[in-house]
Amino acid sequence: MTTGLDVLHKGLEIGLELTLSPSLEISSVLALGDHRYASDPRVSLFYVPGEEEGTFLNKNGRLALGTATIKNRKVASGPSRAFSLGMHYRSPSYWWAGLTANYMDGHYPDLSFIRSTQSFRLDPSTGQTVEGAGEEDFRKALVQRPLPPVYLLNLTGGRSWKWGPHYVSLFISIVNLFDRDFLSGGYQQGRNGNYLQWYQDHLSGKPSFGTKFWPGSKRSFFLNLSWSFR
Repeated sequence: MTTGLDVLHKGLEIGLELTLSPSLEISSVLALGDHRYASDPRVSLFYVPGEEEGTFLNKNGRLALGTATIKNRKVASGPSRAFSLGMHYRSPSYWWAGLTANYMDGHYPDLSFIRSTQSFRLDPSTGQTVEGAGEEDFRKALVQRPLPPVYLLNLTGGRSWKWGPHYVSLFISIVNLFDRDFLSGGYQQGRNGNYLQWYQDHLSGKPSFGTKFWPGSKRSFFLNLSWSFR
């Protein structure tokens, strides 16, 4: 549990539409954001007390880990930079199509607050700062790397017909047209509660409890057919 957590969101969005002809239109959108933690919260763990070896003996089931020094670090709230450019065509013959290219960057995984507390630096067996570990070693455990940039192409189209008193409309969209693989989010695991555990887990280069990511959607389709009449 965290208390005293503040977040600051700042951003700017700009959109532009340009009509080249009665049938052809170009649109673009630019979004810039800065999402950061604005305070250093207090972190506590709650658990079921036990008497077995290796369990916490505190009978109230609460362990205060201290303050997490995360102020000014990035919040995982989606891309902080995004740009979209689209072209849309409407035919006098009642069909239309649109193509949109999208770029997104500056998306960070969620932080593990435990790593930013003083307790993370302590050796559980001595209660003292881990022997032989310096500030640079601790900093490696705090690195918050952004997710790779995302490039997506989306296609939309449609057609309408009039049959007597009836109107038939067809709409189709294809998202991620080229079926690109990308990451849509992630989080730092907090299962390594101290630096020694984190260090041992990362020795192999493939940690069991490293940062976890989830993939974005592959190519997806949407089809809508409607029938209306007076």
